[in-house]
Amino acid sequence: MSFKRIKDKLDQYTIDIRSTKTNNSLNEMKKIEEENAYHISPDYKSFINEYGECWIEDNVYTYLKEKPLWLVGESVPVELFYGLEQNDYDIREAIKTYKEQLPEQIIPIADADGGDLICLDVSEINQGKIYFWDHELRDGEQDLFLIADTFTEFIEGLFVVEEDGDEDSDTEDIDIQLSDDLLKMLKERE
Repeated sequence: MSFKRIKDKLDQYTIDIRSTKTNNSLNEMKKIEEENAYHISPDYKSFINEYGECWIEDNVYTYLKEKPLWLVGESVPVELFYGLEQNDYDIREAIKTYKEQLPEQIIPIADADGGDLICLDVSEINQGKIYFWDHELRDGEQDLFLIADTFTEFIEGLFVVEEDGDEDSDTEDIDIQLSDDLLKMLKERE
């Protein structure tokens, strides 16, 4: 898997990289792997080394291969990727924070919307698979929904949803029945 494919895709977006460039990222990722017996995919390690903590400023979404029943649309937003900056968005802190909630070989790598996460499988057998985790569910692995089989596939599948400039275009007129007493009171206030 060529990191060039990831870079080419991400070059299409406005990205706010908040990581300071050091050559230490790969060593830190290796340390995380060794301490936790993780198998972190090479394409993700290259990504965190190049981009680290970053925010995609465009309205970027990803499709899910497996869709939860409750999901109205077929996609979820991708807001920011964790880095190694020793702050609130440090991947090491995210791993600690969600250790009890996520299955053992699943780690958070990015925020979705409203507390949901984009996660990476770090098991030897499913190394590199990317999942969406719904924070409101409480059923372990059943809270995970497959996005992509590799990190590269995940990045290549990102897309922008254009925001509709006309806020009222999706609304319909509704008919509300008000009591005569309420109508009279409203007219008196005019």
